Amino acid sequence: MTLSTRLAALVTVLVLAAGTAASAVAQQEEPPETVPALASFGVSAGFPSYQTLAASASLQSSAVGIAVRAGYGPGAGASFGATLRGYPPIPGSPVPVWIGAGAAATAGTVVPYVALGAHIPVAQRWRVDVEAGGAWSRLGLERSWVPHLVLGASYAFAVEVTPASATRVRGTAGARAACTPGPADPALLSAALRRAETSFLNDARATYGSLYRGLRYDLDVVDRDVRGDEATIELRYEGSVVEIATGTRNGASGRATVSFRWDGCGWRTTDIDY
Repeated sequence: MTLSTRLAALVTVLVLAAGTAASAVAQQEEPPETVPALASFGVSAGFPSYQTLAASASLQSSAVGIAVRAGYGPGAGASFGATLRGYPPIPGSPVPVWIGAGAAATAGTVVPYVALGAHIPVAQRWRVDVEAGGAWSRLGLERSWVPHLVLGASYAFAVEVTPASATRVRGTAGARAACTPGPADPALLSAALRRAETSFLNDARATYGSLYRGLRYDLDVVDRDVRGDEATIELRYEGSVVEIATGTRNGASGRATVSFRWDGCGWRTTDIDY
């Protein structure tokens, strides 16, 4: 199985694993709407020394992103920088890759830099961030190119890009009523699945929106098992996504199991195995 096919499988599973509690096959295609933005917060270590340790935040919307970083290093003091990023749809790339340029203010000077980076997902919403390039650093009265290197980890999550009025309506409709904790209610499992589907779909589309589009899938729920405060759904899926760079549709199929736990008021997704 190629890397692009494995990525198609990952995107498909994220969306399908919490798809529906019905026993019939469901057919779905990604709606033609704005891809959610992806926000992240993280920490990193790097070189030059003004970013030996740093905290960062970023926002990406499809193929464009911006990141800010506040750092500190022994002898260099504090720094603050910003990077403008572009996410090209590179053929066959298994992870989002960006190219960018920015500048860092430190020790009374401004250091411009250019870099190439990648976000490597390691778990849902968690990723390793790497970047390398060159910084036009001041050394005494002269400037010269020095390596720009950063390795970090970040927590990323989707931020829906919708009109404020629509957000208010959806927030009111989806608000969770006050709850008195009680025994597990299997009747609420379907609603939990729908919430999980929306969350996973948004995360997947925001993370891989610069590489893939046009999700399609078939889903057949094989088994649904509720035992006390725990529930599992086993399903069979088949799905595909279009690689933006080439227009090629990549597909994958298999089985997945989604686990839930009752928290006293509702079902919470605890694990996805595929």
